[in-house]
Amino acid sequence: MVSSVFELFKIGIGPSSSHTMGPMTAAADFIAALDKKQVSRIVVTLFGSLALTGRGHATDRAILLGLSGERPDQVNVDDIEPIIDRIQQEKTLQFADGLSIPFDPEKDILWERKNGYLSTLMQCILWPITIAAIFSLKTQPIL
Repeated sequence: MVSSVFELFKIGIGPSSSHTMGPMTAAADFIAALDKKQVSRIVVTLFGSLALTGRGHATDRAILLGLSGERPDQVNVDDIEPIIDRIQQEKTLQFADGLSIPFDPEKDILWERKNGYLSTLMQCILWPITIAAIFSLKTQPIL
């Protein structure tokens, strides 16, 4: 799966499109490529500026929307808060095909704040571990 920078970054929701639209699109692409019947857990790790300033720029909220299959150019703005609230309260991701998996944003979105990361990265790992996708949100996915 390869996405160009022009597919990841566009004008859209969030206080910082590079911290919302890129991660939301990457998360939605990641979910779309999965066989969700084989997944029991997803953990997202943020690096670089996503980890350092992501909470203030709503990166976590954008990831929740993307993992729910929403896309920046298609999400109904009236649905954003209910989707995020449901995930935070129920601690599950629900997919359009009726499947769901446990997902606790406080435990399953990790903020790697150590210095030394040259790129802004988002890593999604599945359990059982079958693939890991690392997205460099300033260039293109590195698989």
